[in-house]
Amino acid sequence: MASPAIGNGAMAASVGHNRAPVLDVVNLKRHFPVKKGVLRRTVGQVYAVDDVTFRIGEGETLGLVGESGCGKSTVARTVLRLIEPTAGSIKLDGNDVTRLGKTELRPYRRQMQIIFQEATSSASRCRCMTSRTARRSRSWSAKSSTRSDCVAAR
Repeated sequence: MASPAIGNGAMAASVGHNRAPVLDVVNLKRHFPVKKGVLRRTVGQVYAVDDVTFRIGEGETLGLVGESGCGKSTVARTVLRLIEPTAGSIKLDGNDVTRLGKTELRPYRRQMQIIFQEATSSASRCRCMTSRTARRSRSWSAKSSTRSDCVAAR
């Protein structure tokens, strides 16, 4: 079950009653400074991730979906602490990992992973399956299958 989260139109996964979330991200922010001039003074901020909140329970999966450049990868990298958050909290199995050092963070990183999905293969599962089936049938049949055979098979 999902409910609207705070900020950026993201969704928050609700966790079952009395069960602590495996991953709990609250009010996550990541701002990048805009610097100009010879002295590289900060003249503004880019709000890449601004106030994102979600919870993931055991056995649940969260997919971040959005337009190119909307901050999906920045959210993922910030949760894994590959880049430091500007504000907010990240809890893994109830332990706050937001401000841990590299050595302290190492055991937690073994439990986390980003899975990037290629946009072209995710757009059409039918095309992906047709392609796999065509490859399999080519290897089984003595007759050589052509590209037009694959298209016709759709």
